[in-house]
Amino acid sequence: MDEEPARDEPHVMHDENVPEEKRARDRALKRLLVIGTIVVLALAGFVSYYASSKPDGLEKVSADHHLDARKRDQPMKDSPVGGYQVKGVHDARLSNGLAGLAGVGVVAAAGGGLFWLARRRRTERRDGP
Repeated sequence: MDEEPARDEPHVMHDENVPEEKRARDRALKRLLVIGTIVVLALAGFVSYYASSKPDGLEKVSADHHLDARKRDQPMKDSPVGGYQVKGVHDARLSNGLAGLAGVGVVAAAGGGLFWLARRRRTERRDGP
């Protein structure tokens, strides 16, 4: 015997009960996320190689005013992606692109984890302990 799923569960979405407007918004959001992901990966993987190696504004002002006298090496310089290069990859363009992709992955995982935790806490508050 097939039972019909309960209709009073707010967290269960039933296709026939979802208005077309919401489905259209969901499709648009999904399209935006896919296109955004492609753009971010392209920038991190390909365009990052062409970023300037000259110091940025903060580093330049620091050097101009001799504030960089206590400058130390980066603590992560010996990490697998230290210096924006992947250790063991000898092609500079590929190494830089892979480091950029690794950075995007770390930031996406951290951000996704924070959003997941925030949503989980909000759901727990709404549903009760």
